[in-house]
Amino acid sequence: MPGIVQFAPDTFGAWLQRRGFESLKAVPALYRTAAQRLNTGDIAPNSPILPRFASELGVSLETLQPFAKAAPLDARWVQKIETQLAKGTLPRGAKTRNGKIAKKLKAKAKGRHGGSRHGSPLTRLLVEQSGMPVAALGKQLGISPATMSRLSAGQLGPNHPILPALAKALKLDLKTLTRYMHGPRMSAGMVNKARRALGSAAKAAARHAPSPEAPREATSAKAAAPAKRYNKLRGMSLALREATRAMIATLNVATMRGETHMPPIPLRDLYLVLVDYLDAKGVRDVLVDPNFATLFDPRS
Repeated sequence: MPGIVQFAPDTFGAWLQRRGFESLKAVPALYRTAAQRLNTGDIAPNSPILPRFASELGVSLETLQPFAKAAPLDARWVQKIETQLAKGTLPRGAKTRNGKIAKKLKAKAKGRHGGSRHGSPLTRLLVEQSGMPVAALGKQLGISPATMSRLSAGQLGPNHPILPALAKALKLDLKTLTRYMHGPRMSAGMVNKARRALGSAAKAAARHAPSPEAPREATSAKAAAPAKRYNKLRGMSLALREATRAMIATLNVATMRGETHMPPIPLRDLYLVLVDYLDAKGVRDVLVDPNFATLFDPRS
């Protein structure tokens, strides 16, 4: 019959047609993608969408599962799909009856690319405050298009040095901008690197705009200082370096095994490490040299 899709006899599409559906597109929009994947076998038999689809069709789950020939989903993916179903956020393919979802996705994508006036809330705020497109604002401040795109999508860290520059240039409260940022906090080194990359106009603005995260950054810089101790370890004597590494390995293995005591450690190794530690603390001449017992004849 003209206009009706013909499916192979053993496919899900053929099964649907025997139940009165002209094509896969005739099923409700929520289950259209599942129907397409059942037709190709590209869906897991434990997918959370199948029980709902079976209920919609008025059949048992066991009726649909023979068409689901993909590998079973692990628990993490099952939970994710169940959450999407509960929230109504399960993707439904490019063509759906619910045009609002497609519009939201399109608007979100524009916001991620620092796009138009219909982009993210932060994009609209920047455009309204500056009176120019985001790209032009970035160019004026000497900020790269890639950084402006990440900024518009809220992907920067809340302590990124670009934020004080923008806040000052647009006469905004710094907290207003940081509320939009959901990226990870930057380390002190990354903050300095990003600050050096700022354009001259942005640097001038950032120089006079205090960052609310400055105290934390100072703490982070101090916390990062121990990283230099590894180079100090290289400068130690070979015997001390080997003793230190042996003790670290012994302690780590005992900890991973759940033990409460460390295995016996050679006295010489323990002496070398403790002498070095006490010397760094300014404490000297409190340990007896392991060679003490060999300095005299106990029989005399």
